[in-house]
Amino acid sequence: MDDDKLVRVMSSLEGLTQDDWREFHSDSEVTNIAKDALELLKEPRKDDKISEIKELAIDIGYLYDWYQHSVPDNEWPDKYIEEVFHDFYLIPKQENEIKE
Repeated sequence: MDDDKLVRVMSSLEGLTQDDWREFHSDSEVTNIAKDALELLKEPRKDDKISEIKELAIDIGYLYDWYQHSVPDNEWPDKYIEEVFHDFYLIPKQENEIKE
């Protein structure tokens, strides 16, 4: 974001004319504000992180299948599996992360 765009945005947010806003902020302050604004824009938003987690998480069918094939004698009733599914996002490790 160049300095002129930042001045337009910030002055409108503060209800000032662009000239008035520049009077209150030196060129170095404008540059620092622009850098801070860019860093904030680069940070992932919380909503984006939750969406990514949900995309990676397994569905309940996967959990049932994994449990039935991995746990001897299926010790947990279905309601426990459903409770785990509804309380947690479960993301399986990638093949290269699994240690034997």
